[in-house]
Amino acid sequence: MNSYLVVFKPASDGAHAEDSAIDDLASKVEGSGGNIKHRYNSRVMRGFAGTMSEETKGELEKGPIMSAYVTDWLSGATASVPWESVDMAFYCCALTTQTGVGLAPGTSTAGMKKFTSAANAAGKVPVLTIGGWSGSVYFSDLVSTSKKRSAFANTIKSWVTKYGFKGVSLDWEFVGKQGAGNNIVSPSDSANYLSFLAKLRQTLGTTYIISAAVPVVGLTGPGGTILKDVSKFALYLDYIELMAYDMYGAWSKTTGPNSPLYTCEANSDSIDAAVKRWVAAGVASYSHRWKTPKTKLSTTRYNNQTTQAFQALATTGQPTDSGWTVQQMISMGYLSADLTTGQGGYTRYFDSCTQTPFLFNPAGAQKSFITYDDAQSYTAKGKFALAKGLAGVAIYESTGATPAMYAALKTGLKTKSKRALAFGVDDSLTGLEQGGFAGWAVEDSALLEPEMATVRSRCLQS
Repeated sequence: MNSYLVVFKPASDGAHAEDSAIDDLASKVEGSGGNIKHRYNSRVMRGFAGTMSEETKGELEKGPIMSAYVTDWLSGATASVPWESVDMAFYCCALTTQTGVGLAPGTSTAGMKKFTSAANAAGKVPVLTIGGWSGSVYFSDLVSTSKKRSAFANTIKSWVTKYGFKGVSLDWEFVGKQGAGNNIVSPSDSANYLSFLAKLRQTLGTTYIISAAVPVVGLTGPGGTILKDVSKFALYLDYIELMAYDMYGAWSKTTGPNSPLYTCEANSDSIDAAVKRWVAAGVASYSHRWKTPKTKLSTTRYNNQTTQAFQALATTGQPTDSGWTVQQMISMGYLSADLTTGQGGYTRYFDSCTQTPFLFNPAGAQKSFITYDDAQSYTAKGKFALAKGLAGVAIYESTGATPAMYAALKTGLKTKSKRALAFGVDDSLTGLEQGGFAGWAVEDSALLEPEMATVRSRCLQS
């Protein structure tokens, strides 16, 4: 059976004229014995268009979105946000509690209001993040029954409206799977989460943004298996943030990059693999973004036969050392201010395959390896997001990147070329074919005019 191609011109009056076209196409496909494996409503197919206020929509329709997570517990984080470089900012993070939502240690409602005031004054979009690594304890319970889902949705709406946010990002770490070690987990998490998203969208309406931070491997369903189809979740979300970091760490058998752009070794993951995985599972590529992380430190020990990840133990009762940001690496004397040279015994290298930098110090019994992101890798990731047709990029967290890194990411996101566009089209069509989609929708055919011959040819093949 043939695939179907549907091309839509955006309606000048904002009406969703394509809805009837999708319905007509679906009827024809099903009437002729065809099978529609995935079906998107127009809101998801068209990204954020028509799903939020005109003011917010206008702020985000300028192209790929630059966003950053602002951690309020860090002194001066809000004051240091480079508002001129971002379109959207995530306040990180409110926590889940037994009754709903609460403040994280070191944060306050005053700080929250300061954040939204600064974002709104700069003409940016402030979004409330709920959860995170240490704040996801009660997610499972809060969505476990219809009554609790309704109460949780109403609580979120109250926080969003009271403190001046334009949306919410659900950072559940993790759905159907243990995270920090003390989370409530249920085999029904994924089903309950889907029901909750429907309730939250009903409660917030189409004025507010709803996004979700998700692991690169996918959502965990009953029995610990990864869900193969998440298209129903996407129906209620404006964005999905892929947590594309911590792909290597102290738990790994070998040293590797924290956030590799491409897969370069067997049994390893990457941003590229994650995007393909989520698109194949039923998420429109331009409905999600991915995070670029703060620097993570991985100290390694080598011998003649093995390469093994190593993490020194902290004294009993004392916290372990956190990852360093690039700004901290500069101040500690490990990296030059222009990010091009290692210092303090470290040499900078750049892996052309994963498109990531690293520092290496061969001295001492424990030879040291530091994986991080810099301006060069940010440029590559920005170009990748653009070429793949993603909604944009998010930085975690705002104080870690240098001005040069923000500029590099922005440059990458705006480096449009015919080759990049063709790459995005080809990748989208591959996902269409592999995922068993009934058709492919383009909001404005003029954007793809140079590539329409390829689109038509691929879509009309049996």
